[in-house]
Amino acid sequence: MNDTVKPAIVYHLQEPIESITATRDTVTGTYYYQIQIEKPQSPTTQKLLVNGIIALVIILCLWLFTRKRYSKKASSYNQFKQTDIYKLMREKGYYSANKKPVFEAVNEQEINELCETVMQIFASFSDFLKNSDLNEKDLQFCCLVKSRLSTLELSEIYCVSQSAIFKRKQKIKESLGFKSDKRTLDAIFDMM
Repeated sequence: MNDTVKPAIVYHLQEPIESITATRDTVTGTYYYQIQIEKPQSPTTQKLLVNGIIALVIILCLWLFTRKRYSKKASSYNQFKQTDIYKLMREKGYYSANKKPVFEAVNEQEINELCETVMQIFASFSDFLKNSDLNEKDLQFCCLVKSRLSTLELSEIYCVSQSAIFKRKQKIKESLGFKSDKRTLDAIFDMM
């Protein structure tokens, strides 16, 4: 004899049912029902898994973008370091790791050559400066900053104190629209 489970018994269960089996005790004639319930994945586990995958994809994309941008900047600076003007400036004591290097004088022609080289190699920086309202001397100063000359080296070139160089950097930073930016002018230019 076949017996079926009444739907009312099943409706009281909250989880989905995988299978129902019935067995009959031959001695007593009683039927025993065994209900096997599906164990669904919890929605929070699914959400965590999806969110984790999305986060990994975003992190990977950011890493690839940063790596590409950094390698492009690094290659531009490596290209700059191969120029004759950079090598000449190194011979004169500039771009030195020494705390107190011995500087030789730099003439106006060398400064102009250095600035032209910077403008050629760093195209986005060049475009940014061309769209600004800076005068020629300030543009020249920005190119020297972009070439990674230190405040000490700039003070030597312009024959002024380091504090005067710092004030000039602040003035240019404000006139370029970076007044509220916490970074230094050097750091801002480094990102361009």
